[in-house]
Amino acid sequence: MSGKGDDEIITACPCTDKYICPVCGAPLVHRDWKPRIMKRDGGIAGWLLIERGQCSNKGCHKLHSMLPDILVPYKHYVSDLITGVLDGDVRPEDPMNEEKPCDETMRRWNHWFLSNLFRMEGYCRQVWHLAAASGTEPVQPGASVLETLRESGSRWLAAALRMIYNAGGFLVPS
Repeated sequence: MSGKGDDEIITACPCTDKYICPVCGAPLVHRDWKPRIMKRDGGIAGWLLIERGQCSNKGCHKLHSMLPDILVPYKHYVSDLITGVLDGDVRPEDPMNEEKPCDETMRRWNHWFLSNLFRMEGYCRQVWHLAAASGTEPVQPGASVLETLRESGSRWLAAALRMIYNAGGFLVPS
């Protein structure tokens, strides 16, 4: 797709989950597949075919890309690498950083995260509150939902993004 011989195409399996439109709540129907670049640790780039669904509500009819947890909306690198940068595990000054994203890309990710921090906390708190109403254990009063997710494991960014986008929320791409 990019003309490079080392790029690979990874076909995503169609998901058997039933998706709903985050705008109006109507079911999504399969529309097509869209290629999306995916960059991994070590500078390996590949293409992933992303399923797209269209809202079945004639009044809405919006098109939605159904990104897997390994991708972050508006970012080319996999979510685990971005999480490593946000957690401080991957830093620009690391000597083993030759195959990592450039320093400016890592600074942009940190800026993106900081500029969306309050928005992310608000969306996650709202979803967590709704889950608590259905019997799930709530976050301690005054505790940050994002910090609770961060402490729970390495896939905290993927979990937060899933909560935000599945609830119809969005983050500001920077």
